[in-house]
Amino acid sequence: MRSGSSWSNKNARQRYWELLQTLHDQAMLTVRQSWKLYLSSENKTPVGKVSALASVQRGLLLLSRFIPDLEQMQLQEQVDELISKQGEIDKDLAEKKLKDRVLVSRPVSN
Repeated sequence: MRSGSSWSNKNARQRYWELLQTLHDQAMLTVRQSWKLYLSSENKTPVGKVSALASVQRGLLLLSRFIPDLEQMQLQEQVDELISKQGEIDKDLAEKKLKDRVLVSRPVSN
């Protein structure tokens, strides 16, 4: 971890997403600049055009690796649903425990 940087106060998930976003932004910049180079009037040689297209393809390949597969997305949806249900169960359990405490602490009158 970098000390004295913006990462020092972030958890691993936040650092991961920040790094992923940075990589995505840099890959997009590379693809845009490569297209500009390919379309440039100064770049007329076939070797220069092939090199620029190769850079575009490498950038697109890198970007394609950011796309999650369908199975991963479905698993994440299931996990999110289970977490939500667990939250509801925890809330119901806490309410039941509170209700039981109130019933136990109330004196019985005859």
